[in-house]
Amino acid sequence: MSSEWVKVERCLRRLSEGNLASIAKTMESMYSVNARAELTSALTCVILDATLLPTRAPPRVITDIAMLLAVLHSRVGCEVTASFLHQLVDMYQRVSADMVTGKQADNALLLLAQLYNFKVHLAAIFEKTFEFHNIYHIFAKS
Repeated sequence: MSSEWVKVERCLRRLSEGNLASIAKTMESMYSVNARAELTSALTCVILDATLLPTRAPPRVITDIAMLLAVLHSRVGCEVTASFLHQLVDMYQRVSADMVTGKQADNALLLLAQLYNFKVHLAAIFEKTFEFHNIYHIFAKS
């Protein structure tokens, strides 16, 4: 386990709406001193481990994570969320195709929807995901 992974996990464990600004600043400073690819990989792993559970993840946790990603998307750059979204979409397609009785697909879809609500999206990834399940038209109307 790398030190970046531990730092990111520590930040996400404390994440709430009330301390979003301070955690976002901490994450920004981590991006300025660490390799972006390593930190983005750690962030992606920690978030996916925290949200894609076999049980339903609390919606507030998913919303807070989506808000943090939206802040990082605007302050650090879209490459942070591009990698995350790509891996989240791949994970969603894998778990939804398996038709497992767990809630991983529901949690992934909720996180994707929250990211879309916060305007964190790359059109090609969302089109690929939602056309895969014929529900893209729901989001295209908004």
